[in-house]
Amino acid sequence: MGLTALVAKVGRLTSDGDGLEKTLRLIQFLVFTYLAAQSGLVNPLPLQRFVQQVAISRRLFRFFKFIGCFAKGLKPSGNPTDVLGMIERLKWSSMGLFILIEDTTLLDAMGVWTVPWASAVFKEAMKFWFYALFLSIVQNVIRLSRVITAAPIDPKSVTSEKTEKVADASSEKRGPTGSEQTVQFAKLIMLDIFDIMIPGAATGWFRVGKLILGVAALMSTVFRLTVIWNRC
Repeated sequence: MGLTALVAKVGRLTSDGDGLEKTLRLIQFLVFTYLAAQSGLVNPLPLQRFVQQVAISRRLFRFFKFIGCFAKGLKPSGNPTDVLGMIERLKWSSMGLFILIEDTTLLDAMGVWTVPWASAVFKEAMKFWFYALFLSIVQNVIRLSRVITAAPIDPKSVTSEKTEKVADASSEKRGPTGSEQTVQFAKLIMLDIFDIMIPGAATGWFRVGKLILGVAALMSTVFRLTVIWNRC
Protein backbone atom coordinates (compact mmCIF):
# COMPACT_ATOMS: atom_id res chain seq x y z
CA MET A 1 0.00 0.00 0.00
CA GLY A 2 1.43 3.35 -1.05
CA LEU A 3 1.73 6.35 1.24
CA THR A 4 -1.15 8.18 -0.43
CA ALA A 5 -3.45 5.17 -0.12
CA LEU A 6 -2.38 4.65 3.50
CA VAL A 7 -3.11 8.27 4.44
CA ALA A 8 -6.48 8.07 2.68
CA LYS A 9 -7.32 4.86 4.55
CA VAL A 10 -6.38 6.42 7.89
CA GLY A 11 -8.57 9.38 6.99
CA ARG A 12 -11.52 7.10 6.30
CA LEU A 13 -10.90 5.22 9.54
CA THR A 14 -10.86 8.36 11.68
CA SER A 15 -13.89 9.77 9.85
CA ASP A 16 -15.87 6.63 10.67
CA GLY A 17 -17.67 6.88 14.01
CA ASP A 18 -16.87 3.33 15.08
CA GLY A 19 -13.32 3.63 13.77
CA LEU A 20 -12.62 6.81 15.72
CA GLU A 21 -14.20 5.40 18.88
CA LYS A 22 -12.08 2.24 18.66
CA THR A 23 -8.97 4.33 17.96
CA LEU A 24 -9.63 6.31 21.14
CA ARG A 25 -10.19 3.03 22.99
CA LEU A 26 -6.81 1.80 21.76
CA ILE A 27 -5.11 4.97 23.01
CA GLN A 28 -6.97 4.77 26.33
CA PHE A 29 -5.93 1.21 27.09
CA LEU A 30 -2.38 1.68 25.83
CA VAL A 31 -1.93 4.37 28.49
CA PHE A 32 -3.92 2.33 31.04
CA THR A 33 -1.70 -0.71 30.48
CA TYR A 34 1.44 1.41 30.63
CA LEU A 35 0.35 2.81 34.00
CA ALA A 36 -0.39 -0.69 35.28
CA ALA A 37 3.02 -1.96 34.13
CA GLN A 38 4.89 1.06 35.52
CA SER A 39 3.09 1.16 38.86
CA GLY A 40 5.09 3.24 41.33
CA LEU A 41 7.70 4.25 38.75
CA VAL A 42 5.93 7.25 37.23
CA ASN A 43 3.64 10.00 38.45
CA PRO A 44 0.25 8.46 37.62
CA LEU A 45 -2.01 11.48 38.12
CA PRO A 46 -1.59 13.22 34.71
CA LEU A 47 -1.94 9.96 32.77
CA GLN A 48 -4.87 8.81 34.91
CA ARG A 49 -6.58 12.10 34.13
CA PHE A 50 -5.85 11.55 30.44
CA VAL A 51 -7.37 8.05 30.54
CA GLN A 52 -10.49 9.40 32.25
CA GLN A 53 -10.95 12.16 29.68
CA VAL A 54 -10.55 9.77 26.74
CA ALA A 55 -13.10 7.43 28.35
CA ILE A 56 -15.56 10.32 28.64
CA SER A 57 -15.04 11.27 24.99
CA ARG A 58 -15.80 7.68 23.97
CA ARG A 59 -19.04 7.79 25.94
CA LEU A 60 -20.18 10.72 23.81
CA PHE A 61 -19.87 8.56 20.69
CA ARG A 62 -22.32 6.00 22.07
CA PHE A 63 -24.66 8.44 23.84
CA PHE A 64 -27.64 7.72 21.57
CA LYS A 65 -26.76 4.15 20.64
CA PHE A 66 -29.27 2.82 23.15
CA ILE A 67 -31.97 3.66 20.60
CA GLY A 68 -30.53 1.27 18.02
CA CYS A 69 -29.97 -1.37 20.69
CA PHE A 70 -33.60 -1.22 21.81
CA ALA A 71 -34.73 -1.36 18.18
CA LYS A 72 -32.83 -4.62 17.76
CA GLY A 73 -34.14 -5.89 21.08
CA LEU A 74 -37.73 -5.22 20.01
CA LYS A 75 -37.25 -6.73 16.56
CA PRO A 76 -39.68 -9.66 16.20
CA SER A 77 -38.30 -13.11 15.51
CA GLY A 78 -39.65 -15.29 12.73
CA ASN A 79 -39.72 -18.22 15.14
CA PRO A 80 -41.07 -17.44 18.66
CA THR A 81 -39.44 -20.58 20.08
CA ASP A 82 -36.01 -19.85 18.61
CA VAL A 83 -33.50 -19.83 21.48
CA LEU A 84 -30.92 -17.79 19.59
CA GLY A 85 -33.54 -15.20 18.69
CA MET A 86 -34.59 -14.81 22.32
CA ILE A 87 -30.99 -14.47 23.45
CA GLU A 88 -30.41 -11.91 20.69
CA ARG A 89 -33.27 -9.73 21.91
CA LEU A 90 -32.19 -10.02 25.54
CA LYS A 91 -28.61 -9.19 24.59
CA TRP A 92 -29.50 -5.99 22.74
CA SER A 93 -32.01 -4.96 25.41
CA SER A 94 -29.31 -5.34 28.06
CA MET A 95 -26.86 -3.35 25.96
CA GLY A 96 -29.45 -0.61 25.48
CA LEU A 97 -30.08 -0.43 29.23
CA PHE A 98 -26.33 -0.25 29.86
CA ILE A 99 -25.89 2.74 27.55
CA LEU A 100 -29.07 4.50 28.73
CA ILE A 101 -28.23 4.15 32.42
CA GLU A 102 -24.60 5.10 31.77
CA ASP A 103 -25.79 8.27 30.01
CA THR A 104 -27.42 9.49 33.23
CA THR A 105 -23.98 9.70 34.89
CA LEU A 106 -22.21 11.54 32.05
CA LEU A 107 -22.59 15.04 33.51
CA ASP A 108 -21.14 13.79 36.80
CA ALA A 109 -18.18 12.21 34.99
CA MET A 110 -17.58 15.50 33.16
CA GLY A 111 -17.70 17.43 36.43
CA VAL A 112 -20.63 19.53 35.21
CA TRP A 113 -23.22 18.29 37.69
CA THR A 114 -21.86 16.20 40.53
CA VAL A 115 -24.36 13.95 42.28
CA PRO A 116 -23.83 11.44 45.12
CA TRP A 117 -25.62 8.60 43.35
CA ALA A 118 -23.52 8.62 40.16
CA SER A 119 -21.04 5.90 41.15
CA ALA A 120 -23.79 3.53 42.31
CA VAL A 121 -25.81 4.07 39.11
CA PHE A 122 -22.70 3.64 36.95
CA LYS A 123 -22.03 0.32 38.68
CA GLU A 124 -25.59 -0.80 37.88
CA ALA A 125 -25.02 0.18 34.24
CA MET A 126 -21.92 -1.99 34.17
CA LYS A 127 -24.00 -4.94 35.32
CA PHE A 128 -26.16 -4.66 32.21
CA TRP A 129 -23.05 -4.51 30.02
CA PHE A 130 -21.89 -7.68 31.75
CA TYR A 131 -25.27 -9.33 31.07
CA ALA A 132 -25.10 -8.33 27.39
CA LEU A 133 -21.61 -9.77 26.95
CA PHE A 134 -22.50 -12.93 28.86
CA LEU A 135 -25.54 -13.45 26.62
CA SER A 136 -23.35 -12.86 23.57
CA ILE A 137 -20.94 -15.55 24.78
CA VAL A 138 -23.80 -18.00 25.38
CA GLN A 139 -25.25 -17.18 21.96
CA ASN A 140 -21.99 -17.82 20.14
CA VAL A 141 -21.28 -20.97 22.14
CA ILE A 142 -24.63 -22.34 20.93
CA ARG A 143 -23.82 -21.31 17.36
CA LEU A 144 -20.39 -22.91 17.61
CA SER A 145 -21.81 -26.14 19.00
CA ARG A 146 -24.33 -26.27 16.15
CA VAL A 147 -21.59 -25.80 13.58
CA ILE A 148 -19.45 -28.50 15.18
CA THR A 149 -22.37 -30.92 15.26
CA ALA A 150 -23.29 -29.87 11.70
CA ALA A 151 -26.73 -28.64 12.78
CA PRO A 152 -28.17 -25.93 10.53
CA ILE A 153 -28.30 -22.38 11.86
CA ASP A 154 -31.34 -20.23 11.14
CA PRO A 155 -29.95 -17.24 9.19
CA LYS A 156 -32.56 -14.97 10.82
CA SER A 157 -31.08 -15.70 14.24
CA VAL A 158 -27.55 -14.82 13.22
CA THR A 159 -27.90 -11.06 13.24
CA SER A 160 -25.37 -8.42 14.14
CA GLU A 161 -24.66 -4.82 13.29
CA LYS A 162 -22.11 -5.89 10.71
CA THR A 163 -24.14 -8.61 9.03
CA GLU A 164 -27.15 -6.33 8.72
CA LYS A 165 -25.10 -3.82 6.73
CA VAL A 166 -23.77 -6.37 4.25
CA ALA A 167 -26.71 -8.77 4.09
CA ASP A 168 -28.06 -7.49 0.78
CA ALA A 169 -24.64 -7.35 -0.87
CA SER A 170 -23.63 -10.84 0.24
CA SER A 171 -26.93 -12.69 -0.15
CA GLU A 172 -25.92 -14.12 -3.51
CA LYS A 173 -22.36 -14.95 -2.50
CA ARG A 174 -21.09 -18.22 -1.12
CA GLY A 175 -21.69 -18.54 2.60
CA PRO A 176 -18.88 -19.40 5.00
CA THR A 177 -17.90 -23.03 5.35
CA GLY A 178 -18.21 -24.97 8.59
CA SER A 179 -14.54 -24.48 9.44
CA GLU A 180 -14.76 -20.75 8.72
CA GLN A 181 -17.82 -20.44 10.95
CA THR A 182 -16.02 -22.35 13.69
CA VAL A 183 -13.11 -19.91 13.62
CA GLN A 184 -15.47 -16.93 13.42
CA PHE A 185 -17.56 -17.93 16.43
CA ALA A 186 -14.47 -18.94 18.43
CA LYS A 187 -13.00 -15.46 17.83
CA LEU A 188 -16.23 -13.77 18.89
CA ILE A 189 -16.32 -15.82 22.09
CA MET A 190 -12.70 -14.96 22.84
CA LEU A 191 -13.27 -11.23 22.25
CA ASP A 192 -16.36 -11.18 24.47
CA ILE A 193 -14.40 -12.96 27.22
CA PHE A 194 -11.73 -10.27 26.98
CA ASP A 195 -14.34 -7.50 27.07
CA ILE A 196 -16.41 -8.97 29.90
CA MET A 197 -13.44 -8.52 32.22
CA ILE A 198 -14.06 -4.75 32.19
CA PRO A 199 -17.61 -4.72 33.62
CA GLY A 200 -16.74 -7.77 35.70
CA ALA A 201 -13.94 -5.85 37.40
CA ALA A 202 -16.04 -2.65 37.67
CA THR A 203 -18.84 -4.48 39.47
CA GLY A 204 -16.44 -6.40 41.70
CA TRP A 205 -17.58 -9.76 40.34
CA PHE A 206 -14.13 -10.48 38.88
CA ARG A 207 -10.86 -10.03 40.72
CA VAL A 208 -8.63 -9.05 37.82
CA GLY A 209 -5.34 -7.16 38.02
CA LYS A 210 -5.07 -3.88 36.11
CA LEU A 211 -2.30 -5.21 33.88
CA ILE A 212 -4.29 -8.28 32.86
CA LEU A 213 -7.36 -6.11 32.33
CA GLY A 214 -5.40 -3.69 30.15
CA VAL A 215 -3.83 -6.41 28.02
CA ALA A 216 -7.19 -8.14 27.50
CA ALA A 217 -8.84 -4.85 26.49
CA LEU A 218 -5.96 -4.08 24.12
CA MET A 219 -6.23 -7.45 22.39
CA SER A 220 -9.97 -7.03 21.92
CA THR A 221 -9.56 -3.46 20.67
CA VAL A 222 -6.82 -4.30 18.17
CA PHE A 223 -8.87 -7.11 16.64
CA ARG A 224 -12.07 -5.07 16.40
CA LEU A 225 -10.16 -2.08 15.01
CA THR A 226 -8.56 -4.36 12.40
CA VAL A 227 -12.03 -5.38 11.20
CA ILE A 228 -13.01 -1.72 10.79
CA TRP A 229 -9.66 -0.95 9.12
CA ASN A 230 -10.26 -3.65 6.52
CA ARG A 231 -13.74 -2.29 5.93
CA CYS A 232 -12.59 1.30 5.33
